[in-house]
Amino acid sequence: MPAHARRRVRHRKPLDAKRARLVRRYSAMAAVAVVGGGVMAITPVAPPEPVPELGVASADVRLAAATGSILNVPMNLAIDLVNVPSNEVKALDFLSKSLFFSGAWFVVSATNLWGVDPGDPSHFQSVVQLAVPFPALSGLGLDQSDQNGLGQQVWHTVAVVLPISTYCDAAMCTPVTPTSPITGITSTDFYIWTLALLTGQVKFPLIDNWLNPERLTQLLSGGYTFDSTYPGYADPSGPVKPLFDFPGTTVGPDGENLNPWADTTFTLNLLKPLQNYFNHLMADPSTNPIQLPDLVQFGRTLQAVLASMVVAFDPITPGSPYCSGDCSFITDLHLDYPDIVRGIGALWPGNQTIDTWLTAYDTGKANGPTQEQIDNSIKILQPTGWSFGNPSPPPQWFPGLNLSTLAPQFHALWTALGLNPPPLNNTPIELEETSSVTALAGGPETQSKAEAIEQDPEDTPPGGSGAATLLGKGGGLTEPTGLDQGLPPSTGSETQPPSSAPSNDTVQEPGFVQRAVNRLVPHPSGTNTTTADGTTGTNATGEDITKSGEGATKSGEGATKSDEGATKSGEGGNGTSTGAHSGGGSAG
Repeated sequence: MPAHARRRVRHRKPLDAKRARLVRRYSAMAAVAVVGGGVMAITPVAPPEPVPELGVASADVRLAAATGSILNVPMNLAIDLVNVPSNEVKALDFLSKSLFFSGAWFVVSATNLWGVDPGDPSHFQSVVQLAVPFPALSGLGLDQSDQNGLGQQVWHTVAVVLPISTYCDAAMCTPVTPTSPITGITSTDFYIWTLALLTGQVKFPLIDNWLNPERLTQLLSGGYTFDSTYPGYADPSGPVKPLFDFPGTTVGPDGENLNPWADTTFTLNLLKPLQNYFNHLMADPSTNPIQLPDLVQFGRTLQAVLASMVVAFDPITPGSPYCSGDCSFITDLHLDYPDIVRGIGALWPGNQTIDTWLTAYDTGKANGPTQEQIDNSIKILQPTGWSFGNPSPPPQWFPGLNLSTLAPQFHALWTALGLNPPPLNNTPIELEETSSVTALAGGPETQSKAEAIEQDPEDTPPGGSGAATLLGKGGGLTEPTGLDQGLPPSTGSETQPPSSAPSNDTVQEPGFVQRAVNRLVPHPSGTNTTTADGTTGTNATGEDITKSGEGATKSGEGATKSDEGATKSGEGGNGTSTGAHSGGGSAG
């Protein structure tokens, strides 16, 4: 070995024991890696073992996997909070359509009765939607009958506990509409009766139908079915037309105007809306997009809300107690609520909600008071004049003092003072409960029911008191409230000159009041019929013919006929009867 090679070898340091072990370990690992790589190249890899389930929580995990994921809740909740302004705009739009649908609130109609009528469900839904701006919880966008919404749960519950009743419909609501006599002064008696009702001095069948324990028990024990025994099974004041996807009444087998919820079953379960909202939160967020309110949409909604509030809350309209007489000055000036709505729509043309309602109104497809109901409201709701001609509540309604027994004393007092009040009618109106189907079908029990008050303005001859008549199918007659206006009553000695008025030989066809049923008025005997020639008796002689079967009287050259609730006054007939006082003519 050369000398320089020996010198290099001689200067190399020997490996210590620790370094020797590390070298051997790395060499072994490298060998294993090489061998392992060859083995993996020719040997398949076995799949990993499945992860065991989560024990007790496994059922909840499977449910979440089926309906969504609990992990989606935070994201959906955040989106819902962002969407609150947009949902409020949608709730306002729903409110405007709801107010348009139900029509005027200051005039009674089929959609403006005491209790839950077809115009009310959407009102309750609107309140819930504005207070809870989360559609999956409030029920915004769900069908009116879908019980998964909180608003739908609310209105169904109120419908069970506060139903409408034939005792208090668009025609009358004894003793306040028309006002039963106490002092004989309509405005005074109205407030006396209101106080008596509030303090329990007189019973009120409408309130007796509210908060009924039996219905509440059924509701809380498993569900309530709105069958024919339910007081609000049918609308007693006429058909309700569908509009804005809100349902109207349907015609029953006997011609009844069945409410949309007739023959359905409601189960009170406030957990349904909560479960519906929880399912919404667990759903895929892609199905819950962010929706920011559009400024144009917001402006259109406010325009529709303003117009709908005019429709609902305008007190200066024909038939309202706040617009005296026929309120013709409002219509002549084109200031009634339909004209105001047209003006609001014209300020920004193209509002779909307003245009839809105006089209429905112009074609007779919008809900609201009919002309007959307006005329009837003018006669019985405006607290003016005398109330002595109206029926009194039945004695069984009074747990203590019968306030109606004071009417004769006050009538005698005003007569003694020379105020010349109209004749006193203290005949009580007797009410009996029947099922809505039996009453509205016009069965045997209905034949003795009083229908309502109806008399066309042209039916009152000059010089009469202006009193309308309350007519039943049995021919019972009474006066409505405030119709005498302080004029002296007609007497048997008065005669009316012949006129060119059309003949009254044709019986007036029944109007809307034929559907106001469930009240019994005794038929007066007719022994005080006064004819045109001044004779008085059970049956007048000569040319005067009394028809008792239909409750009509013909006298002289004129005739008074009443059939199914309509009254006509003849050219020469005039006088008074025990049951009615209608100016130039009367029937017993």
